[in-house]
Amino acid sequence: MKPRPAVTAWRVNLDSFFASGHNVYIYLNPGIDRFVFIPSDLDLSFGGYFPFGSPDQQAELGLTHPYPGENKLLDRLLAIADVSDKYQ
Repeated sequence: MKPRPAVTAWRVNLDSFFASGHNVYIYLNPGIDRFVFIPSDLDLSFGGYFPFGSPDQQAELGLTHPYPGENKLLDRLLAIADVSDKYQ
């Protein structure tokens, strides 16, 4: 099973690469020559990361913008139609 960034968004896990840029391992899988994101430390999922607002505020985040403010890498990736289609 491959970890999916959309699952991280669904879990409202802002203590991740979406907002804080940590709690993820990035592995270059030589078998497929692609990077694989492996999440770790999921204890603040489901709106439990209070520096980014209450759980109700965090629940308002969506799959196409699963982080507060901006994330240049994700904004640029999701602006690519093919990447956005695969993500969604």
